Amino acid sequence: MISDNTYYDDWAEIYDSIYSYVTEDIRFFVEESINYGGPILELGCGTGRITIPIAEAGVEITGLDISNKMLMKFNHKLQLMKLNKSKINLINADMRNFSLGKEFSQIIIPFRGFQSLLSVEDQILTLKNIKKHLNSNGRLILTLFVPNIDEMIKDEDNLYHYRDVIDPLDNSKNIIWLKNNFDQYSQIINTRMVVDRVNNNLSVDSRIFRDFSLRYIYRWEMYHLLKSCGFEIVDLYGDFDRSEYDESSLEMVWIIENRV
Repeated sequence: MISDNTYYDDWAEIYDSIYSYVTEDIRFFVEESINYGGPILELGCGTGRITIPIAEAGVEITGLDISNKMLMKFNHKLQLMKLNKSKINLINADMRNFSLGKEFSQIIIPFRGFQSLLSVEDQILTLKNIKKHLNSNGRLILTLFVPNIDEMIKDEDNLYHYRDVIDPLDNSKNIIWLKNNFDQYSQIINTRMVVDRVNNNLSVDSRIFRDFSLRYIYRWEMYHLLKSCGFEIVDLYGDFDRSEYDESSLEMVWIIENRV
């Protein structure tokens, strides 16, 4: 994980615009939160994409993020929405070494958050820290993408069109381009994102550059990592519809229990 929180601060102003298309996991996390109950801790909560819907469903949730600017954006959204803040607690901290002095019934890490940890050492630190903050029957839910090396490297070092996204705030169009570089020894993807903001005349008003890195993790690698840190795997879904994980799956949705 990048220890300098300014790395994520750079994303705060554009995150909601760029990732507005990511909605398929929201219903899943809300349902799991309602069914299992709170209090819940979300690690890497960002600007509240998952945290807010869970709070709106009436479940007590704490959102933790390393970026203070992300949390400032989150607070601004809460003010605009006039949401009851008694259901949400926000904490600026690092998922590897936070200490909250309380336990949770469920801890969640949605949308590649765990993959921002760029070394096995950081992954282990985080999992052991999570275990300290779960109650005896607590659950951990985290999601990973399924690595496909052939697909990942076919466009390596080439800028390619990823998708077009409509900004939900002003209906402007964002054209997103990606350029990837792969460190297969360390299993790290280094990505340069280029965002062209297009006006009504179809001309580019501005071009924004952002960088991020993720560590890709294989199924059995994750299985043994969880086991070695004292967790029990309850389920592994292949998507947010709770379908069985198989060779065609693009997501790994891990449901894990804390066994004391």
